[in-house]
Amino acid sequence: MTGHCEQQCPRTTHTADSHSLRWHSRIAIAGGALCSLTFIITLSTMLSVPIWEAESGGFPWLNHYGSFLIKDTALLGISLMILAQGLAPAGTAASR
Repeated sequence: MTGHCEQQCPRTTHTADSHSLRWHSRIAIAGGALCSLTFIITLSTMLSVPIWEAESGGFPWLNHYGSFLIKDTALLGISLMILAQGLAPAGTAASR
């Protein structure tokens, strides 16, 4: 009975792992791309909305719009990292 399990389990596990890794990459690509697009669109509003506190002298003091939008800069970076990991070859993503 042990020989039967040794012959089938490694092949089944390898197939399941490669299938799972392929889906994880696809999900990372889709999620990273959609989130990046969302945060790029959100950050583009910084070009049309005044985000600097004029009473305090302007840059670098943010008003309430700027304080709300500045978090999207970090979230865009995180989304781009997830996208990059999804696009990385399977060998390099697994070794991290």
